[in-house]
Parts: sequence; C-alpha cells; structure tokens
Amino acid sequence: MRDLTKTLAPIVEALGAELIDIERVKEHGSLFLRVTVDTPEGADLNACEKVHKRIAPLLEEVEYDYLEVASPGLDRPLKRPADYVRYAGERVEVRLYKPQDGRKVFFGTLLGRDEDDTVRITSDEGGEQLGWPRKELALVKLVAEIEPEKMEGHA
Repeated sequence: MRDLTKTLAPIVEALGAELIDIERVKEHGSLFLRVTVDTPEGADLNACEKVHKRIAPLLEEVEYDYLEVASPGLDRPLKRPADYVRYAGERVEVRLYKPQDGRKVFFGTLLGRDEDDTVRITSDEGGEQLGWPRKELALVKLVAEIEPEKMEGHA
C-alpha cells in the first residue's frame, strides 16, 4: 500500500484533498479498496466522487472488486503521527488489543504521541494520565460529540 500511497497522494492533493488512508479489506466475499480522504471543510460526497473519478483509471494494476472513496467521518481513527498532533486536546476512545486492569476501552483527552511512540491521554475517569505503546493499541479514534442545542429541529 505504501507505493499506492506515494502514487495517489499527490493526485488527491491536486484535487484539494488530503489522502488519509488506503486499505484493502475482504468483506462478504468481495475485496474492497478503501481510500479515505479529507478536505479542510470536510470531505462531502462531491469531493469523494471527484477523487474516485480521478484515481479509478490509475488502479488497473491493483486487485480489488469495489473501490470506495470516503470521508474519515466525525469519529475518525488516528493513524498517522500528524493526526496525534492535529487532534491533541480532543476527546478520544482508545481500544487495546489486550485488557489492562480488566478493560480494553478507555476514554479521555488526547495529549499526543511521544517520540517513543507512546500514545497519552488524560482519562475521563479521575483525570489521571495514561499511556500505551502504539503497538498495543487496536484503535484510537475521535469521539463525535454533538451538542444538544445544535440538534434542535433535526429529530
């Protein structure tokens, strides 16, 4: 995927978007090539369609059944080192591969990712600082929080 990232990133950037992730996943007997992109204002359907049309012809050598181009969404996973800088101070959900103190899921405010690849948060429970080596983390993602007053009239 690294070569594919090198190929697609400049093309996606030329369209005013940022390449967030590329993954190939087998689901329901089909192979999906998922390309996740974002824009400063959030990748909407038009942005995703524009990227899809531009990159599809370049992927003839790649094995897949379906090409999906999508936004990372409000609860986006944090994957790249830059994500941990960009979203420091935001509320996150951390999922571990193996339980720690009988738990695999933690919520808190992201402090960042250290030089030694340790992800650190301030826990929602008690405000203590917690940290885990990145290799122990199954998932770190933003927690989408919608303010109730912004939901008025959208029931």
